[in-house]
Amino acid sequence: MPVKRRNHAISLTLSLICMVLVTVGVLISRNHSNVISFAPCLRLDLAPGKSQSVSIGEDVLTISIPTEEAYSIGTLSVVINGTTIATFERDGMPESLHVDDVTGDGMQDMVLVNRSAGSGGYVDIWLLERTATGFDARRLPELSAKLLNGYGGHDVVGIIDGNITRLHPRYAKHIELTFSLKSFPIQLVPDANSSPTGGQKLVAYDVETDQWQLVD
Repeated sequence: MPVKRRNHAISLTLSLICMVLVTVGVLISRNHSNVISFAPCLRLDLAPGKSQSVSIGEDVLTISIPTEEAYSIGTLSVVINGTTIATFERDGMPESLHVDDVTGDGMQDMVLVNRSAGSGGYVDIWLLERTATGFDARRLPELSAKLLNGYGGHDVVGIIDGNITRLHPRYAKHIELTFSLKSFPIQLVPDANSSPTGGQKLVAYDVETDQWQLVD
């Protein structure tokens, strides 16, 4: 099922608005490219023992991390208007908060992005879906086995036309010959984590199927 495209104006009040509107070039084919502009977001600055509160319209969102936990792994709690909505397990630290109607019901949802420690920079994405009675929180699914082909982290997460998207580099494998007196083995050697060579891939979350889909 194709990802639906919607155009919703983003109306929000944030205590700290992302100062940079991330604009990245996405390689669509070998012959041409498009420029993708993500909606503005809030950059988070958290650490163990620290909390951050954000005003979004009439709602106050507070994200906090327990003092005794490590920076690289632990939990975080999400409180909205004084009510604990969820406690998530984390690998790394929360990075950004995005606000938009990503479910197509006309109500502003919140998307929380967490980035892992280490060189891979893998992300977890949590959706705080606004409902008629409050918020429902859930972790978005992993990429499918097919979409994981060539994946090595370093995602840029954003919202485009009401769709949660992930842009990431493709990691390719190259043929390498190893010469010796006895044999000439051929190996497939993957790109180094810091040097992907396979272009880029853009995927979007489909709310109806609860799956990530490749954006053509």
